[in-house]
Amino acid sequence: MTKFMLEKYGQLMNFIGPMKKFKRKLDMWKQIAKDMEEELGVKCTHTQIENRYKTVSKRKKVIVNNNKNTGAARMDDEYENEWKQITNKDDSIIPEVMRSTKVVVINKKDITESKPKKMKTDSSQLMLLKFLKEKEESKERRHQEKMELIRSILNK
Repeated sequence: MTKFMLEKYGQLMNFIGPMKKFKRKLDMWKQIAKDMEEELGVKCTHTQIENRYKTVSKRKKVIVNNNKNTGAARMDDEYENEWKQITNKDDSIIPEVMRSTKVVVINKKDITESKPKKMKTDSSQLMLLKFLKEKEESKERRHQEKMELIRSILNK
C-alpha cells in the first residue's frame, strides 16, 4: 500500500501547479486515494494518504540522519527504491555534489554556519541552591544592619 502510494506520488508530483493537472497537492492526494481504491481495493481518504506520506518521509529523514552518525547501527529503508525515483524526478532537490567532465560542484552547506547555540539553563537544583544562597546572604545583611543600628543607639 505504501509502495503504491509512493510510486503514484512519484508519477503525479510533476503535475502539480497552476497550469497543470492538479492545482493543489490536495487534488493529487484525492487522485491517489481513488487509484488505490480502484487498483488495490483499499479505501482510504486523501487525508490518511497525506499523513502516511508525511510519516514515511519523517522516518526517511530519521534514517538518513542516523546513518550519517558514526558508531550508530545502520538502519535500512524499505522504501529506498521509491524514494530514489521521487528524488530523481523532483527538481527542487539540489544534490550535494554535481560532477561533469570539467567541474565538480559541491552544494554542501557551510560548516561554519551552524545553528546558534542555546544558552545553558541551570538545573533546578542549582537554581534552588542559588536562590537559597541569595536568601541567606540577604538575611545576614539585614542582621548586620540591625546590629549596627543597635550599636549606634547604645554608643550615644
